[in-house]
Amino acid sequence: MTMKFLYIFAAIYGILFTVAEVAYHLFKIKAEYTRKFVHIMTGIIALFFPVYLTEFWEVALLCCSFIVILFLSKHFNLLKSINGIERKSHGSILFPIVVMICFYSYLVGENYAYYFLPLLILSMADPAAAIVGQRFPRGKYHVFGHTKTLSGSIAFTVVASLLSFSTLELVTNYTNLVCLMMAVIIGVSTAIGEAMSVDGIDNIVIPLLTLITMLFLGL
Repeated sequence: MTMKFLYIFAAIYGILFTVAEVAYHLFKIKAEYTRKFVHIMTGIIALFFPVYLTEFWEVALLCCSFIVILFLSKHFNLLKSINGIERKSHGSILFPIVVMICFYSYLVGENYAYYFLPLLILSMADPAAAIVGQRFPRGKYHVFGHTKTLSGSIAFTVVASLLSFSTLELVTNYTNLVCLMMAVIIGVSTAIGEAMSVDGIDNIVIPLLTLITMLFLGL
């Protein structure tokens, strides 16, 4: 049964990458957009891992397989829908690694929120910051030679806080006010991490900061 679900997840990701490649090569959609699409969908699909996969080795096998595939695709200049961007980025390689870290944290802490919230913020808040920052580039600032925007950082904070608030309401017995305060702390801390991250390392910084902040708050 385990191998069945591993094959299913592998097939789903294979279809996702194929759709992105078709969109890039056939419909000439820019890699920045196909990459964001894959980023969001990859995170959403990964949220279902704990539902069907119960052992760490199962998730590790799946993630390590994709690390190899992504590494080879970058080395041989393949998967243009993901790798065909001008800027330097390690994000695609780091994502499977952080999935393993979050899944292990979920197993050790016996708390699904340790897995769910870090990946949810990464999958939703991070693209929101990029989209808003590109469409409404207000308050530009520079970090390690890279341009960031205050509008993007605010968008990240708002989305991350809303996601955190919704999650905390479901998994805790705290009052709405306490959940809101904790959610804002998570939103602000991860937004700062995103703002200080370059070259795609936000794919690991954001989830790790989410986990650390949750543990700091006693969740």
